[in-house]
Amino acid sequence: MVDRLGKDTLSVHEPTWSVDVFTDAEAQALWLELPLLLRGIAVAEFENGNSAQSILRSNERNIVLLAFKHPPTTAPPDPARVRVHTTHAVGNYCYDDTRCTYEDLATGCFLAFHDPALAQVDDF
Repeated sequence: MVDRLGKDTLSVHEPTWSVDVFTDAEAQALWLELPLLLRGIAVAEFENGNSAQSILRSNERNIVLLAFKHPPTTAPPDPARVRVHTTHAVGNYCYDDTRCTYEDLATGCFLAFHDPALAQVDDF
């Protein structure tokens, strides 16, 4: 499902990955905007069974973010090329249910890894 999040962000929720492409055309177009370094990490995550929660494009920041439903299943990336965020700071997309984010230092694009164990449950 494609959503507009505010005036500057386009998001595709739960896009389907099939072999080496997203089956949704909008998600695939966003995928092609991710830098090759992050795409390589993402493909390894898909091959290890991780699945996409969403892919979005922030026009204001000119970045793409691919969010996974689970923590990383692959080795940490090269710190000279990717910054790993594990706590929230402005602009790093690391929120309450996020295990970590990988920020491509050359482009500012991200991979985000959620952790269902970190999700807060509202008690009513």
